[in-house]
Amino acid sequence: MKRRSSKSRFSLFDFLIKPFLWVIGFVWEKIAAVLFAAVVLLAFFGIREVLYADPYFQVASVKIYPNGILTSSQYQQVEKECTGQNLLKLDFKHLIIVAKANPYVKDVKIRRKLPGELEILLGVRKAAAELQLVPKGEFYTVDEEGVVVSTSKNSQIDTLILTHYDYKKKRLDLFERYNEEGIHRALGLFQAFKQHEIMKNEKVEHIAIDHLGNLTVYLVNGPAIRTCGNATFELQKLNAMHHLFQGEERNRIGSVDACGKDVVVQYR
Repeated sequence: MKRRSSKSRFSLFDFLIKPFLWVIGFVWEKIAAVLFAAVVLLAFFGIREVLYADPYFQVASVKIYPNGILTSSQYQQVEKECTGQNLLKLDFKHLIIVAKANPYVKDVKIRRKLPGELEILLGVRKAAAELQLVPKGEFYTVDEEGVVVSTSKNSQIDTLILTHYDYKKKRLDLFERYNEEGIHRALGLFQAFKQHEIMKNEKVEHIAIDHLGNLTVYLVNGPAIRTCGNATFELQKLNAMHHLFQGEERNRIGSVDACGKDVVVQYR
C-alpha cells in the first residue's frame, strides 16, 4: 500500500482547515467587540439614568440676560418648564423656541452651571426706525434688518420715522421682514445727516421713500431735502447752503433738491 505524501496532507490543511479556523477566529473577534460595546453602552446609559435621577442636578435658579426683554408670561413659562427639572436633561431646542416667540429676541445661548443653575443669554434686536406704509396707518417698529418687532397705532419710540407709501405691501406682521434696501440707505442717511452742520439747529421729522427709491428728508417745521443715489455724497452739496437754513430765509424755503448736478431750491 502506498502512503499519502506529506504534500497532499498540507494541501488539505491549507485549503480546508486553515480557512475554517480563520473564519472562527474572525467571528469570535466580532462577537467579542459587540459584547464589549454592549457592556460600554449599558454602563453609559446606566450612569446617565443615575445622573438624570440625582436631585443634586435639579434646576434651582434660572437667570435670563438682559432683563426686561421677555414678557412676564414668557419669563414665567421658562421658569415653570425649568425649575425642578434635571439640568442635564433639559430640552434646549424647546427653550430657544419659547424665547424666540418674542420678536425682540434674535439669538439665544443657554449655559448650564452645575449643580443647578441655568443661564439664558438673549441676542436682542434693536429698534432702528418706525415704518409707516399708508398715511395715518400703523407704525411698524423695525430693526436694522427690517424685521418687524412691534406695531402700534401711534409712534412709540424717539427715533427715525420712515414712510414708504409706494411699498408693494400695505400691512406687515410681527417677525415679517420689510424687504426694501431703502431702509439701509435711510438709516445711513439719517446718521450722516445728524453729523451735518445743518443739524446743529434742525431735527428730522421723518424720511420718505418714493416709488423710485429716492429719499426725502423732512425737517421739523422746515423744508424737505430730496436726495437720489448716494445720499451721503449729495448732503455734502448742502455745505455751501448753510446760510439758507438760518433766520427768516429758512422759513421761506419749501424744498431743496440735491439730486442733480446743482442744488435746486424752491421757495414757498
